[in-house]
Amino acid sequence: MLKELSYTLWSYDVWGNADDGWDVNDRYKQSDNFIIVSSKKIYNQGASQEFSDYVPTDEEIKQALIEQWDLKNDAEIEIDGDGETHYINDAGNGCPICQLELNK
Repeated sequence: MLKELSYTLWSYDVWGNADDGWDVNDRYKQSDNFIIVSSKKIYNQGASQEFSDYVPTDEEIKQALIEQWDLKNDAEIEIDGDGETHYINDAGNGCPICQLELNK
């Protein structure tokens, strides 16, 4: 089962470098309706505490960024966040790339 999740996509104006660190100077709204298609995840299957959610995986996030934004197919990224906010950084040097905030 799949579900479309709507996010606000923010790009960054970043200052700094890998040696001294990065600072996000400003952020810019790129989309109010950035869609990520997420599959249903079931936890504690069969137990009385079974539950499910639609938090997108790193691969689902990366695929959406490739298809709908300007992320390159071979980009090495790190994704951090909690399901409602995702921070995407360059895996090679830690430079912040963008941010996704779940629309409620």
